[in-house]
Amino acid sequence: MLGAVEAHWLCLAAIVALCVPDPVLSQETPGTSPGVCYHARPKPACSGFLLTHAGLYLVFGAGDPNTRSEDIQSGLRGDWGILSNVGDRDAIGVTLFASLDGIGGDNNFAIGPAARYRRWLKEPGSVDAGLGVAVAGDGIASGSLFAMVKVSPNPWVGIALRPEVVRLRDYAGGPTSDPHFRAALGIELGDVAGLVATPVAVGIAVLATLAAQSN
Repeated sequence: MLGAVEAHWLCLAAIVALCVPDPVLSQETPGTSPGVCYHARPKPACSGFLLTHAGLYLVFGAGDPNTRSEDIQSGLRGDWGILSNVGDRDAIGVTLFASLDGIGGDNNFAIGPAARYRRWLKEPGSVDAGLGVAVAGDGIASGSLFAMVKVSPNPWVGIALRPEVVRLRDYAGGPTSDPHFRAALGIELGDVAGLVATPVAVGIAVLATLAAQSN
């Protein structure tokens, strides 16, 4: 199990590394239109922007309904991708999301693509919405759905609610549970703070898994 968890998180860390912007992305040449920015802003400041978000959550209804396992668990969530400002106040794009529940216990991990929409409020605030589908993971079956609504008063922090419809499966290849609804509520960091929080979250997940397996 540990080998699988480490492989997934190392893969995630590599993907995040690819999202680190080259300095030229945020540079503007006089007389040209702004390009893709790392520090997210609406038009006309940026035509698009990179997104690096990571946060800590409480997951309600996280347990397997077939085994009545622990219903409220701690979890980590993250999104990394790129959005395009399609109007003065609207942005759309795609991200890679990752989800980890039961830190230190029976980790349920999922990863997959997501569609993302942002509505810019009075600068620098925003409201985000997204919907993703799991394509790989441990303990969570492919096809599970992960939605998200987040309100951010500024680019560095936001409060997010993530409704999710998941099917759980055990690591020995046992039966998969019926789809069931759960909800994750948490605080996310974005921009530079989100980029820094990503490796910290990866380290917490790996250390917690090691500690749990040593008991």
